[in-house]
Amino acid sequence: MRLSKERILDFLEGVPPIDRPNRALEQYSTPRDLAWNMINLACVKGDISGKIVWDLGCGTGVLTFGVALMGAKVIALDIDLHSLLVAKRIFRSCVSELPIQFIVSSVEFPAVKSIPNIRSTVIMNPPFGTRRKGIDIVFLKLAFRLGNVVYSFHKSNQPTRDLIRQIASENGFNVDHLKEMTFPIPKMFESHQREMFPVAVDLYRLIRLQDSKCKF
Repeated sequence: MRLSKERILDFLEGVPPIDRPNRALEQYSTPRDLAWNMINLACVKGDISGKIVWDLGCGTGVLTFGVALMGAKVIALDIDLHSLLVAKRIFRSCVSELPIQFIVSSVEFPAVKSIPNIRSTVIMNPPFGTRRKGIDIVFLKLAFRLGNVVYSFHKSNQPTRDLIRQIASENGFNVDHLKEMTFPIPKMFESHQREMFPVAVDLYRLIRLQDSKCKF
């Protein structure tokens, strides 16, 4: 099943944001336009259609449903059961069956019995690591374990870029694409002073180098 951009964006418009955000988990829902930028890039690069795609920290499923509608088989993982139940309600309401498997799990101790031998694509919008330092790198290391290609959003600053390049190199990956974008975060918590706060993020495409292995 593969739909046009317009139909996919219409579908994603109906995917609700996380309605019980946990600040400690930095649960900022992926905006539809940013989700499309990632999905479209992955599609153009040939990393979606007919592929197994992992969505780490899937939330209510904006990226999950987007890549499934573009022809991927998706394994969507999140620690937040409530958000996954929201995603499952959308899944059950689909007219056509989408190849999606939902897993309740932490990225630190992924609840998967075995890792497929075939390397796949990973998409994700991980926590920025501002509430819990280093959690973004935990996501990234699991992505390197699962995929040949990784698409991810991270805060846009030079120290973060340098660190991601270093971790990627240590695990046999290379930064193939980097694009700075604006991630609008709505007022979600009492401490938020603005109705909308724009955060500069980078969209990464990281690719595995031939015959490389991750360090674990």
